[in-house]
Amino acid sequence: MLVSQLLNNRVQELDKKRAILHDKYSKTIRWYYLIPIVVALVSIVVAKEISPFIILISVIISAMLYSWQIGKPYKKLLTKVKKATIQDIMELFHPDVVYTHSSRKQDLNRIADSTGFFRANHYHEEDVLRGKYGEIDFYISEVKLKRERRKKSTVTVFDGLLIKLNIPGKYFPHARIKSIPTNLFVNSLFDDYMISQEYGFFYDTDRKEKLDKELGDLYLFINYLISTNEDVRIKVKGNELILFLKSDMDFLDNPDANIKKPFADKQYVENFTKQINSALFLVETFANKLNSGEIEDRLELRLMEYANSLEGKH
Repeated sequence: MLVSQLLNNRVQELDKKRAILHDKYSKTIRWYYLIPIVVALVSIVVAKEISPFIILISVIISAMLYSWQIGKPYKKLLTKVKKATIQDIMELFHPDVVYTHSSRKQDLNRIADSTGFFRANHYHEEDVLRGKYGEIDFYISEVKLKRERRKKSTVTVFDGLLIKLNIPGKYFPHARIKSIPTNLFVNSLFDDYMISQEYGFFYDTDRKEKLDKELGDLYLFINYLISTNEDVRIKVKGNELILFLKSDMDFLDNPDANIKKPFADKQYVENFTKQINSALFLVETFANKLNSGEIEDRLELRLMEYANSLEGKH
């Protein structure tokens, strides 16, 4: 059983629809591949040659049919499962948090461009969790930023987690912080940045004393984030803090969903719980200046509560 009987019933109901859709998928998948092949054979018989344009059109039509009959209905079911799971987890672990969840892109373009960290022109965002944690307005999402190069190819400039906070009572100076690259030779690329050897990051600000006063208690935690993640970028100004965190976490997408897999997956819910708790603990840490030890202790406690709740269901 999942966290609550209500969630368990809802997931089972949606999984019946997934099973029906999977049966349809099993019976029709071969035809989506056969359409372009049949068109190619007809093209050879009628025109005595293969028309690349006709083949391309047939592939597009086949893909559209698959999306309409299988892809989109499955995605809608998966979105409903995700929303139900998030709701159950939030009610269990964070009943006082007001939040909304959206699977579509929201404010990524504006937020990313405001930091000055990236030169990107392709913005992908999903699983936007936003709301209020106490007095703090938070915005959390999984993002991928790309830059178009020559010959219409693209390069990924960032792939990870975005967290934006508005913290009442904070008065950060305008500043940016980046993790130090493995190869310090690229330090020359950061013309306006100074280096903090003690905490392992580059920083850029005209008001270092003010930054130390407002954020200094969290330098050790920032160092902890840098030591456990591939890329950390932070921008602060006024009461706003924006964090880009590159890690192995697939936010609210682990394990990968598959039309062949049942929705009632205990690991799926466990990973959701860990990821949501971790993200909200980051919010709490930056707001309340918790250290990394406290954050880990609290996370472990939450996971123990979750494990106990599951045992109580059996």
